[in-house]
Amino acid sequence: MERNRDIRYINSGIPPFKTPQLNGTYYFDDIPDTLDLAERASLAVHGITEMTDPDSNCESYIAVLCGAKPPLMYHDINDRCEAKCYASTPLLRTVCGSVENGHVDRQRMATLMQMQGGDGLFYETVAGRPWAKDFGFGGEVYKQQLGAFYAPIHMLGRWCEAALVYWKLTGDQMWKEMALKAVLRATELLVDRGSYGYYVGPGCFMPGEGVQDGPLPPNSLTHVPIWTAIGALAAYRMTGFEPALALTQKIAEYLVRYSGLITPDGDFGVTHTLVDGTTVTLRHFHTNTLLRGFLLDLGLTVNNKEYVGLAKSGYSFGKRYGDTLMGFFPEFLDTKNGAYGMTCEICVGRLDRA
Repeated sequence: MERNRDIRYINSGIPPFKTPQLNGTYYFDDIPDTLDLAERASLAVHGITEMTDPDSNCESYIAVLCGAKPPLMYHDINDRCEAKCYASTPLLRTVCGSVENGHVDRQRMATLMQMQGGDGLFYETVAGRPWAKDFGFGGEVYKQQLGAFYAPIHMLGRWCEAALVYWKLTGDQMWKEMALKAVLRATELLVDRGSYGYYVGPGCFMPGEGVQDGPLPPNSLTHVPIWTAIGALAAYRMTGFEPALALTQKIAEYLVRYSGLITPDGDFGVTHTLVDGTTVTLRHFHTNTLLRGFLLDLGLTVNNKEYVGLAKSGYSFGKRYGDTLMGFFPEFLDTKNGAYGMTCEICVGRLDRA
């Protein structure tokens, strides 16, 4: 497996590892002309492994400009969203048996190993990846000075999920240990306020850095711990690791009581405030639905009826703003004018109840 040597990760070593194996029988059959889940899964594998850069260890291109002449794909700091594909791809393969672009899975597994530092966090690298500091828009969120390696705490949850799925599918304990080590470090870095906890600012940590204590983050950053909590909850459900549940519950209480993402009526909360002559307050659809999905999972896991109720009320609110037949839902809702954008984010998939 060829790796780009110009990309220097915090961990230079890659121990031997095996990829998940697809055990089963391939055959052709006639089926009714209806929804074919295996076919859908195969198309999903194609979509999330084909838009990758072979010169950058098969890192995904985060964006496509279809209106450009010619159309083009490009990298920016949001490539980290590729972490959402790490666990999903091998799970989709078990549904459909697709082996298409299997080399992408191997590269992602190697990358995950090299990203984990000795402290347990997963670190982004700038060396060989200059786009890791290039934010496509909304750069005010990322004013923090970043070093050669930095760990975005929110994506830690997705990387933990991936490690846990690799453990389940290969039986290699190394992956489980990686995930639990990351959970423990995320717990150490939490601003712990007793019944709840949060991360300050963008939640990006440098090697050796301690807790960044401070006030509650602004609404543009309240999304940061949702992913962390999702990964910690997956760790608890899949391993029974009690510290993972404790971290999950502290973050959940922050999100419910202090983040502003849930209105008194259970509706979507404000996530962005833009000022360009007029003040526009926006509700980010993905952030709000991600939170409700997490609360549903946690509520069912610990029998918390309040969390389940908040998930249900958020679902009822959100589905009024999209097309439930076609599946189109807007990226943002404008709270001031009642309008909503005509762009749609596709990064709403998640690892549900692993």
